[in-house]
Order: sequence, then C-alpha cells, then structure tokens
Amino acid sequence: MPASRAPLLIDCLDIDEASAEAGIVRKTMQRYHASGEGPARFLVGRKWWYRRAALAQWILDREARQIEAEQRAANPPPARRPGRPRSVRGLPPAVPQPRRTRRR
Repeated sequence: MPASRAPLLIDCLDIDEASAEAGIVRKTMQRYHASGEGPARFLVGRKWWYRRAALAQWILDREARQIEAEQRAANPPPARRPGRPRSVRGLPPAVPQPRRTRRR
C-alpha cells in the first residue's frame, strides 16, 4: 500500500491490490466486472477502488453460492411421476392431445 494514499482511501484497494488479495489476476477481475459479477467498486478520478470489506464479502458470497450449488448437485430433486404432461401457466400441455371426433 503506497504511503501517499489519501486518508479516506486507507482501507481501499486498487484493482492490482484487490486482485492480488483475492488470488486472481487483474484480467480476471476485469472480466468479472464486465459480466457484472465483480465486487462493489467506486471511481475516484480515473481510478477504480475497492473497499477491503466489500472484497471480503464478495469472496464469502461466491463461496456460499458454490457450496449451495454443490449441495444441489449432491441432492437432486425427486423425479416426477410419469403421467400426463403438466400445463404451464394455463397453456395447453407441451404434447398436444389428439382431438376426439363425434361419431354420427
């Protein structure tokens, strides 16, 4: 951390420091932001800054999502009983049923 940092930015990291602390390369951090998945950041002048607490929270959130995904993969929902296809939002079933015609 440079000694010349402004007092308000003492607890903030630039993109190089944030990516090093998260254990990823700078380009990966930029890709996360391009896709809308990166940690919260703010702009001062022409430089993006990350609060250390926001970076830590982002890492914890990613970890929690990964654990949930692993649990869902380990415990898939029960299989649906075979039978008539369900209709979706009042629409007819996905497989159209043959129409019955009247015999004269």
